[in-house]
Amino acid sequence: QWLERIRRLSIHKTCRNVEKSKRFSHLRSLFTFGVADMPSKLPISTLLSGVPRLLKVLDLQGAPLESLPNEIFELYLLRYLSLNGTRVKKIPSSIGRLVNLETLDLKHASVTELPVEILKLQKLCHLLVYRYVKRSPPFHSTYGFKPPLGLGDLPSLQKLCFVEATQSSDILNEVGKLTQLRKLGITKLRREDGVA
Repeated sequence: QWLERIRRLSIHKTCRNVEKSKRFSHLRSLFTFGVADMPSKLPISTLLSGVPRLLKVLDLQGAPLESLPNEIFELYLLRYLSLNGTRVKKIPSSIGRLVNLETLDLKHASVTELPVEILKLQKLCHLLVYRYVKRSPPFHSTYGFKPPLGLGDLPSLQKLCFVEATQSSDILNEVGKLTQLRKLGITKLRREDGVA
């Protein structure tokens, strides 16, 4: 019965002893830390199938994920989603269903572009999509993402890192529409765009 009262669950290093359970009826936050031994018989999707749709925080940092389980897109109240350090390369169009999402953390994953459906996330405040690649110390390269056209239509965006300015004039115009923006990271700016 105590499982029914849990509101916050943290899983450290292993998922092997976590059952598929529908008893987490009050769960609001789920975190994973250093989970590296995800067996094929117990993927994250199995764990999520027992999680209620009331979940607001889902932090899968470092989990050995290569794609997003469909169950994530049924978590309509989700406000915070972190895939930091996962192997995820592509964000599906279903991301547009998470209309209450405020933070999307894709740092150090392998995502290089986002679908146009990201523009449906009108409450999104923090969009973090980048990774560092080490070069000769102390130098490193920063890789960002190619945003969809219309990025300026996200009225709540406060933190945006790192946008690739491959279509500089369009990107800079879109960024100029983000009136709530407090922190901005841009890569691949050209000299003609004001870079010395």
